[in-house]
Amino acid sequence: MDDFHSISQPGRKVLVRAGWEFLLNAPLEQEGTCVVSYPDRSVRRLETPQGVVYVKFFREDVQSSLLRRFRHFLRNLFGSCKTFRLVRLHQELRDAGFLCPEPVLAELRGKTQIFATREVPGMLVRDALQSASTSDDARRHILQTAATAIRSLHNAGFVHGDCLPGNLSIDGDQIYFLDNDRTRCPHFRSSHERTRNLIQFCAHLPAAPSSLLDEETRVFLESYGTPSAEQLLPVIESRRQEIARQRKK
Repeated sequence: MDDFHSISQPGRKVLVRAGWEFLLNAPLEQEGTCVVSYPDRSVRRLETPQGVVYVKFFREDVQSSLLRRFRHFLRNLFGSCKTFRLVRLHQELRDAGFLCPEPVLAELRGKTQIFATREVPGMLVRDALQSASTSDDARRHILQTAATAIRSLHNAGFVHGDCLPGNLSIDGDQIYFLDNDRTRCPHFRSSHERTRNLIQFCAHLPAAPSSLLDEETRVFLESYGTPSAEQLLPVIESRRQEIARQRKK
């Protein structure tokens, strides 16, 4: 992380990439367009002189458990805040040859953590699959490309925290891994975590007739190379139905 500057002030710790210092004084929580909003986090899309960035804000969740808030406090106290770890993680991913957003700012400001990354090219895999102009061959190509990229990620020891079609971007034959807040290299139960990624991805495929979903699920699992594809199909369908019930609430 040689191209990052470290700044420490009372109530504020910052890592900023060289050339992006202008973000330090920008009212990031007011500028741009809000694209995600939850009580504990939000994301804004911001156009800058150096291109589009996505700025994610993590806030302490007052409804989280006491243990979770205590761990959050200790990490912040000893300088190991989430956004600083994300800078290191993205560098590890890039060093391993994977495509992901380029971090430009990580900041701890009071109880708010800020993480800004540059926009990546391409289209979300979810949107590419939903496109009305997408042919059967194009959909197959998208699924095969995503499966191959995820298999490579797993073979390198990483698992994605939220391996969803909306968290991958496809640009030709290249896949960018987005939203890596919980991406990690697990030391235990790595096989379970990899299988969980496959279930996540397939269960969140865009809505389509069940026969098409089953076919596309098989294409994805076969392209990934899992030997337990048939055993996973009922698990994926069960998870898909659970997601549908949650959306109706």
